[in-house]
Formats: sequence, structure tokens, C-alpha cells
Amino acid sequence: MREIVAGFATFSTLSYIIFVQPTILSGVGADFYTVLFATCISSAIATAILGTLTNFPFAIAPAMGHNVFFAILFCSTLNLSVSQALFINFISASVSLLLSLSGILWLIINQMPKSLKTGISCGIGLMIALIGAEWGGLITQGKGTLLALGDVKSIPFLATAVGLGVAGFLYAIGVRFAVLIGIIGSTMFLYYIGYVSLPEKFVSVPHIPNLVNISFHIPTDKLKDILYGLLTLLILDVFDTAGTLVGLFEVAKISPDKKQIQKAFISDSLGAVIGTVLGTTTLTTYVESAVGIQAGGRTKLTAFTISILFIASLFFIPVISLVGAGVNFEGKVFYPQIASAMIFVGFFILATIKELDFDDITESLPAFITILIITLSLSITDGIAFGFISYTLLKVLTGKFKDITPLTVILTIVFTAKFILT
Repeated sequence: MREIVAGFATFSTLSYIIFVQPTILSGVGADFYTVLFATCISSAIATAILGTLTNFPFAIAPAMGHNVFFAILFCSTLNLSVSQALFINFISASVSLLLSLSGILWLIINQMPKSLKTGISCGIGLMIALIGAEWGGLITQGKGTLLALGDVKSIPFLATAVGLGVAGFLYAIGVRFAVLIGIIGSTMFLYYIGYVSLPEKFVSVPHIPNLVNISFHIPTDKLKDILYGLLTLLILDVFDTAGTLVGLFEVAKISPDKKQIQKAFISDSLGAVIGTVLGTTTLTTYVESAVGIQAGGRTKLTAFTISILFIASLFFIPVISLVGAGVNFEGKVFYPQIASAMIFVGFFILATIKELDFDDITESLPAFITILIITLSLSITDGIAFGFISYTLLKVLTGKFKDITPLTVILTIVFTAKFILT
């Protein structure tokens, strides 16, 4: 029962992707329902594969950030059709799958310094909390500053506070699925004050749209820009996945072996291939899986529950929209129900910071830089990059060469080159 509740908890916090993904891609020419259908089906398949192969309680779905990059660069800037852009995405996903099968990605995680693993975990936690704070109206853009406190009397702020308060209280008294109840509490508050309405019908019968809309015709005059985009997609896919897995392993106290890690990468990459073929962008392991871990999810049963919920959501779109579609307040869409969960889980993940050795600045400072960049740039990949660069630099300057593995040197060079050449 605990694993099933954990699956519901994770799905509740990532259900927004069912609506956000088709909204982004339909803005550049894709069919809304086709993307929604592809998102649910491919996420269900990929998550089930991950659970079957690894026994991990993680979810896989279209990656936020990747979808925006896809839409802006390929479709808007380069003026490619969605079908053409999906072909480029397919190539990236296929290369990622080959890398997964080769075992190279396992080496990245295995040889990553412990301090950077902790930094990635904490950075992800703060990133989740920051996004949650924005989605819940707790912070807003300031006058002359990037951030400022949101309106404490606003509906999103109050709804987020209710959900966070409920989750915090219940967790304090030992309720393992406190986050899920917090989401329900926030939703009930919004319903009570009239910002959430019960749907006219709870069940909608889905239909199968025209899938596999990939065009193999790529304009040669834009080949350089396309190759740049392809490389960027690949880097995002590999290192976002690696960073997320490291963070989730830390939170769940999982010590996976080589085969498990390789299977996790294979599941992720295979999901990306399947998703692209069906009509959506790159799939990746979701940091929101930490919500289910906090609720007690530890095995594939949690993943299977999430997978089933993705399929079921096609029949219950009106109900899922109560949480995932957001709340319109003063012309802006907020996600207070999800926000409360993300903030609480961000706090929960940050607990791993106690594993850092602050007495050794060559270990703790790169970890802190990793945390800082991930949080403020909202990019796991960039955080990992600056973490490796600062780690190698400090170790070299202090003469601690034995702490630097060959792979650390290689990745430092790769990331440095990325910033210089792009």
C-alpha cells in the first residue's frame, strides 16, 4: 500500500507535464492532443521499463527545459517544422541510447567525486524548492532585483502555505504520505474559496491520434546550427539524467551497482527514443520522484503505479486537471498544489548536505558551486559542469592530484570546451 501511495504522490507532482508539454509544442505547430497522448503513453512505457529493469521507484517523462529548447531553437529560430525537429531529437535520443549500452555513462557516475554527488543532490533539492516557490506565488520578480517576496495575501501564496503546512505537520507526527495529503489539502482550500471547480464529467474516452510524425528532410543550409542543437540536446540528456539519478540515489539511500545504473540509463534513453517517435520531446528521469521516495517508495511497484496513472490519466483528464492545469490568478497561472509538494521535497533532499566535509574546502567549495549554479540557473548540466571545473582547478592548485580521476579530467576539459565554443 505504501508503494502505491508513493506512486500517487510522485504522479501528483509531475502531472503538470501532461498539460505543459502539449501547450509548449502546440505553440510551434504540433497538435495538442497528439502531444498529450504521446506524453502519457511514452512516459508510461518508459517508467514501466525502468521499474522492470532496475526496481527503482522513479518516474520518466518529457524533460522540462529540453522541450523549451526544442521549441525555441529548432522550431522558432531555425524555422523547422515540428516533424523535422523531432527527427533531430530522435538522433540525439538514439546516440544517448548507444552511450547507455556502452557503459560509458556508468563510468561518469561511478567516478564522480562523492562531494559533487552531494552537491548535485542538494542543488536539485534547492532547484525544486525555488521552482515550487515561484509556482506557488511565494516569490516573484523584484523591482531592481531578480527575486522578491510574493503577495502574502494572494490566493496562490495562501494555497501553497496550506499545502506546505499540512504536509509539514503530518510528516512531523509520522505520516509517510504527508506530501500527497498536502496536495489534497491545498486543492480543497482552492475548491472551498471557488478557485477550483469540480469537472462536469470525471471520465473522458481517449482516441488514438496519428502518431509517428517524423520528417527525414533536413535543410542543409542550416546544418551547422542543427548540429549545435543536436550536441546541446545530447549533453542535456546525458548530464541531466546523470545528475538526477545521482540526486535520487542519495535521497533514497540506494547504492546501485554497474548493471542497475546502466539499465537506468538504458530505460531513460529508450524512453526518449519511443517518445520522439510518438511525437514528444526527450524523456528523462524526473526529480519529482523524490516526492514518492519521501512517501516511502523504494521499489518498482511505485514505478508501476506511476505508469498506470499515466495511462489512466487519458481517461481522467478532467480530474487530473484539478492539480496539473494550474490556477489562473490575476492573469497569471500558478500551481500552488504542486508547489507545496515541491518546496517540502526540496527541504527533504537538502538534508544530504550534512554529508559534505566542510573542513576540506577543495571538496566543499566545488559542491557549493554546484548547488549554487543548479539552483540559480535551473540547469543541472551547468551545475555539474562548474562543479567539475572548480573541483579539478582546486585540486591542481593545492597539489591534491591523487584525488583527480582520469574521467574527472576528461569531463573538465569537455565542459570547459563547451563554454568556450558555445
